[in-house]
Amino acid sequence: MVCDSAPEFVSALCDGETIPVAVAEHISTCHACQGRLNDYLSFAVKLRLTASRELCETITPRVWTKPQNRLAAAWQKGWGTMRIPRLAFAILIAGVLALASGLAVVKVRARDEGTVVLLTVSTGSGQPAECALSTVDKRRDTCASIGKVVDYSSILGYKIRLLARSDSRVKLGIRTRTWALVHGSGSYSIADIDRQPQQQFWFEPGDTLKVDVPGLASLAIKGNWLDHMPSLAGTHTIDPGPEELRIISPLLLEGKDVIGDMEGGAVTEDKPDQAVWIHFPKQGSYLISLSQLKGAIQGDVRLNRITFEDKGRRCVLLTGTPITRANHAWVLHQPDPNPRKVGLTPDSGFIGSRPLVETTPGVWVPRDLSN
Repeated sequence: MVCDSAPEFVSALCDGETIPVAVAEHISTCHACQGRLNDYLSFAVKLRLTASRELCETITPRVWTKPQNRLAAAWQKGWGTMRIPRLAFAILIAGVLALASGLAVVKVRARDEGTVVLLTVSTGSGQPAECALSTVDKRRDTCASIGKVVDYSSILGYKIRLLARSDSRVKLGIRTRTWALVHGSGSYSIADIDRQPQQQFWFEPGDTLKVDVPGLASLAIKGNWLDHMPSLAGTHTIDPGPEELRIISPLLLEGKDVIGDMEGGAVTEDKPDQAVWIHFPKQGSYLISLSQLKGAIQGDVRLNRITFEDKGRRCVLLTGTPITRANHAWVLHQPDPNPRKVGLTPDSGFIGSRPLVETTPGVWVPRDLSN
């Protein structure tokens, strides 16, 4: 089950209709679908309240009567004779009204969506560094960096903390410290930066903030809002795409033993009907997918590893970069996949993609096994 196919079932659910068991289980555990369900319910209540007020209004008799409100007439007519789910019709009307209200609203709201602000910090030399600050998780509201400023033969350190949020703006506390570049050895620490005075700034992502550093050029800070905490390698993001499944140089562990190594192999998929297919010599095939696979194990994803149970054995698939933004992935192990059927031998290693087909709502199988 993927979220793209859930809206019609969410709408049916709000209308009191019965939906498939697999879809209901997905919606009950998926935060995105639950959010969509709450949004639909909220829209329905507001629209029904508006319709009720209009129906209760009385019109004073006049010689020249005003034409009936076309919007109200369209609403009442559609509500009484529609052949699509009523909630879907309500959402359609709301969408038309939102589009008609102009693009200015979209422009304003797009800048304050999300709970994480991703800052890009430029010192005027070298590649800008990235810094992700959460507005809801106090454990992830600070970032710091110490690095060489090439043009000035100095070391620059800074620490940025997100202090508060007000609508689309954030309040940043910034400390900086510079050191003379010492050839051979030197001591530079975050503790030294903590002893410096803190400057405070209100900053709106989309703008540029200039922070003066004594003896050096100013820091230039830009930013944008994200709806998730990105994966960072040092001070740069290596975040997968929204629906992306990325497997690079996979290493398979059973306990502490390496049972599969596909060094240098890489596959990226972002479609629900495609799975990553890895054949480890003497171990068989492993299909990895964000879609639910029939007979598969649901593994826990954390950054660059998937942890799962395979017939009572604890296994971990390690990769060279973060795998996905999702918290879970499905792992299907086929110990005897008949590799010769696809041109492999039992000792061959292979990594690629394998097409899937949805046999029942939300459940997928390899296409060659669907018959």
